[in-house]
Amino acid sequence: MGRYKSQIMVVLGLFLAILIAVVAFLGGVKVDVEITVVPPGAGEVEGQGEYGSGKRVVLKAHPEEGYVFYQWVQKGERFARDPEHAFQIWENKRLEAQFLTIEGVLQDHIQISSRPENGGTVEVETYNAHPSKILLTAIAEEGYDFTGWEVDGEKVKTKLQYVANIHEKKDIIAEFTEVEE
Repeated sequence: MGRYKSQIMVVLGLFLAILIAVVAFLGGVKVDVEITVVPPGAGEVEGQGEYGSGKRVVLKAHPEEGYVFYQWVQKGERFARDPEHAFQIWENKRLEAQFLTIEGVLQDHIQISSRPENGGTVEVETYNAHPSKILLTAIAEEGYDFTGWEVDGEKVKTKLQYVANIHEKKDIIAEFTEVEE
């Protein structure tokens, strides 16, 4: 029995040495995260640089004034759409951080109108609390009161402001009623 015990110890020692070498090798492999901002100047990003293979990467997008963050793209495919995204890295990544202008969002993603048309307007701006949302503010014309928001045919809110996610196509209507005198 003693003879087998020493052979088992040798095999376990070799296994442990190989395991330590593999872990050291993987920790020593460096990979890069490269990020291109699209369109140039639309925002700033955090998370690019060199990492050890297997490490955690946290990407953060910060749009410039007048822009909102839309998505992270790798090789023409959506990689993630949240402005803050974490993942474990094993190989080099080349990503695009795509931003949209507010005008682009209103043209392609969210349709905004007033009912009646002469009852008021909607002011649209970036929503500082979240880089992928916009803030809508209803402004009633003289002789009208704001009564609520309708989103895709459903009444959702009566407060003057509404926060909209740019990733969901929506039809948003600011409703106004004429003031009785």
